[in-house]
Amino acid sequence: MSTVNLTKPAATGSSVEGPRYVARAELVLAGPDHRPLGKAGLDPDPLEHLAAVCAQVRTEAGEEAELVVDLVPVPGRKVARRRRALMRRATRRGPSAYGEQLGGAGRGGGAMEILRDGLGVSPGGAKRTARVPRQSDLSEGVGKFTPGADAQVFAVQVLVRCVARHPQQAQARLHQMLAAMQAFSGENRFVPVGPKWGPWRRYSNTWWLRSRFDRRLERGDFAPARRQWVTWQEIAGLLKPPTARCDAPNVARCGGVVPPAPAALPTWTGQRDVFPLGRVTGPDGNERLAGAYAKDVLFGASYGKSGFGKTEKALVECLARAYAGDGAWFLDPHGAAWQRARPYLAHPAVAGRVWEINLARPAMDDRMACWNPLSMEGRDIEEVQDIVGSVVGAIASAHAWGEGATRARTLLSSAARTLAHLSHHLVASGHPELQPTVFQIKTLLEDEEWREKPYLNRSWNVRIERSSWSGDLPAVRA
Repeated sequence: MSTVNLTKPAATGSSVEGPRYVARAELVLAGPDHRPLGKAGLDPDPLEHLAAVCAQVRTEAGEEAELVVDLVPVPGRKVARRRRALMRRATRRGPSAYGEQLGGAGRGGGAMEILRDGLGVSPGGAKRTARVPRQSDLSEGVGKFTPGADAQVFAVQVLVRCVARHPQQAQARLHQMLAAMQAFSGENRFVPVGPKWGPWRRYSNTWWLRSRFDRRLERGDFAPARRQWVTWQEIAGLLKPPTARCDAPNVARCGGVVPPAPAALPTWTGQRDVFPLGRVTGPDGNERLAGAYAKDVLFGASYGKSGFGKTEKALVECLARAYAGDGAWFLDPHGAAWQRARPYLAHPAVAGRVWEINLARPAMDDRMACWNPLSMEGRDIEEVQDIVGSVVGAIASAHAWGEGATRARTLLSSAARTLAHLSHHLVASGHPELQPTVFQIKTLLEDEEWREKPYLNRSWNVRIERSSWSGDLPAVRA
């Protein structure tokens, strides 16, 4: 059994003399337990009203306010048994529409009509087919105990106890607690048990309920007035701690979940071996610009909303490593950050190593960077297989071939291997500028005249046997 207490703590060392009056109430579900409570959200926090009630309790005067929620898990077999009973009841009721029963159940034809419906016999004596309720009727009859719902079911016991120096004040405080519990109202809601005779509302303060209430509260006995089953989604608002949406002033704040910076972090003042991290506040309350040793930094990532300083932090880190003698690459799609960093890169220590590559407004005579995956410059013949695997994997991923396009992969591998060997021969012959690219794959596979021509001289010739390329060609596009 798990217990959740929401109380106003008593003042330490306080001794209050004089009479004190207690108001008690046990809360139960107003409707059938298969009807769900309202799922309280996080904005506003459902605990805000309860915290506001506790904020008005004067502990120095001996007042108290206590809300106890006891939960006991319900075995799955009991929930399944309850679900089957609800489904049988929904089947007996028959189909409905807009809250009204259809057919004989809606007309109220008396005992004979009910007997005929149960036997499946029409008034004329002919046997008729029993009515089958619609799926929506079954779902409404089962409620929150729908089969397959991912919801752990608990039996719940809710006890409220308020203490004050005046009986009316204790009763008023109790009513405030009951009003705060209305945040969980939906198709079902929590209501107090006890007699209600006109304006007289004693709840669990009556003589035949009082001793049982106090015994459960003091000893922790679990004995609710009747079956009270709830799912964890319905009761989660009472089990969680107060969130940032809870604005009650009497809620203790943890100060956030970000731990303080370690005291061993060095202070960055421009050292070459220190990587700047940001400003931290020490135990003495003083701020400093902390860093980490560059040898200990493997990688990092910054996430946050726009305008929260991610770009400024990246600029400082980039400039710090540039002045430390390391290489740095700052990618700025908008160009605004680069304009702010320019004055700091004009120093003679880094000005000679700065390269600005602007792809936004290229001139006609500008040279663009490119890469040929089939190039064999500086490579050995043993690396051909690695090049073939890279080219085939890239094209197969772009065309989403999957694992079933084995023939297409075979043809593409043969073509890439042929072009890679051709590139190696051209590099060895002193003509690296004639190396083929991936755009020659289509030419190699589809242009028979190109495949038959010798290249450079008659000493070598690259040919592909026609039998190797029989059948359909793969969908390889330039």
